[in-house]
Amino acid sequence: MGDRCTLVIKEDNAVELFFGNWSGAELPDQLFWGPDYVEAYIRGHEAVDFWLPDLESRGCVGLDKDQKVLLFHGGVGELARGEKSKYFYSLMQALWEEQGWRVKKVDKLEEIAVHMGFPAHVVQWVPEPFDPWPLERLNEPRSTEFDGLLVEPRKEVYGVLIVTPDARFGAMAPWDRLFEHGPDLLAHFANFPQASEDAGAEATIHLDPNKKEIRVSWFHPYCERYFPHLEEVWPGWTFHFDPPSWLSMDDDEEYDEEEYEDEEYEDEDVHSRVHRVLLQQPLHAGPELMRTLSEMGAAVSPAAEAGPPVNQLSIKEKAAIISRAMHSAASRDRR
Repeated sequence: MGDRCTLVIKEDNAVELFFGNWSGAELPDQLFWGPDYVEAYIRGHEAVDFWLPDLESRGCVGLDKDQKVLLFHGGVGELARGEKSKYFYSLMQALWEEQGWRVKKVDKLEEIAVHMGFPAHVVQWVPEPFDPWPLERLNEPRSTEFDGLLVEPRKEVYGVLIVTPDARFGAMAPWDRLFEHGPDLLAHFANFPQASEDAGAEATIHLDPNKKEIRVSWFHPYCERYFPHLEEVWPGWTFHFDPPSWLSMDDDEEYDEEEYEDEEYEDEDVHSRVHRVLLQQPLHAGPELMRTLSEMGAAVSPAAEAGPPVNQLSIKEKAAIISRAMHSAASRDRR
C-alpha cells in the first residue's frame, strides 16, 4: 500500500538506494527546490539495497552528482500534466540550470536504472504463470469489505468484463488467472453473468472469436509482458493491450482537475496557481491511516507509518526560491 518510490544518489561512481513508501505522491513538486534540497530529501528516506520493480513503483528519482543531472519518472497531481506542468518545468529547469544541472523526465523507470549503471531487468516486473481461476467461483457476490474496511457497494462491479461481438459477461475473477484456462474458457461463457452496458470492472477484455484476437484494457501497462505466455496457452490467438484513456493520456493533455479546484481561486491564472501549489505543505492521509491500522493491530511497515521526510523550507524561503527561478527563466528567455 502507498505511493512507493525508489530514490537514487550517484556520487564518485557509487550508487546509494533509498525507499519511500509515500514519496511517489510528492513528485514532481518536491524536486523543484534545487540539487541541495533534493539530496537532503532523498537522504531523509530509508536506505535500502534493492530497486522496486516498475509494476510496484509510483515513481523514481535519480540524482547523479557526477554528471550533474536529475532524472525522474512518474508524477501525480496538477503540476504533472497540462498547462501548469509546462510552466512548472520551465521554472524548475531554469533554477537547476542556473546551478549547472540538467533536469530530465524519463518515460520508463528502467532508463534511470541504466543511467545509474544497472541492467534494465533489475526494475522490470516479470510475470509468472498463475493457477487457473476456479470456474465454480465465478458467481461469488462482490464483497462489501476490504481488509476489514467497509466500502460502498456499487451496482454491477466485476473483476473482469468480457465483451464479445454478441454479448457482455461479467465475472468476479482476476482476468489473468481466468484466461489461464485457454480456449476451453469459451465453452463456459454461457454460465457467466450477463453484464449491462454500464457495468464496471477492474479489467475489460474484448474477445473476437472470428479473428482470434483478445484485447486487454487494464490499469497496469506492464501486463503486455504476460502476453507471450498467454499466447502459448491460447495457440493461434493474439493478445493486445488497450490502455485506459487516463493511462494513455499525453503529458501535454489537460485532464479533469476538479478535485484540485477551489472556488476561491477559480479565476486564478496558471502562473499564480503553480506558485501557490509550490508554497503549500504536502498533505499525506496515508501515514495517518497506517498509524490507525497499526493501533488496531495490523502489521504496518515503519516506512509506511512514518511517511515522507518533512519539508523543512519555510514559506518565505520557498517564495525566495520561486522568485529566483522566475528571474532565471526570464533571463534565459531573453538570450
